Amino acid sequence: MNEQFLQSITDNSFSPIIFRNATVYGASPRLRFDLVVNNLSGLAYTTKEIKMDSDGTPWRPFVHILDISQQSNSRWKHQSKSA
Repeated sequence: MNEQFLQSITDNSFSPIIFRNATVYGASPRLRFDLVVNNLSGLAYTTKEIKMDSDGTPWRPFVHILDISQQSNSRWKHQSKSA
């Protein structure tokens, strides 16, 4: 709903960019092991095995925190050059 509102007020002086971040993963002081990618990586590192508990068909959108950071930084740099 917020996205729709922002898009409805877009004009030549206001052009929003909407980021839809997927499930973010990566190193953190508060690492979440309930995320599939962190759980899988942790088990692979500690057991030296990659074990799938499903048939491999589930799909989850993941994005690494560094990718989000680079994307945001790039956008802000572009924005400041445009201003």
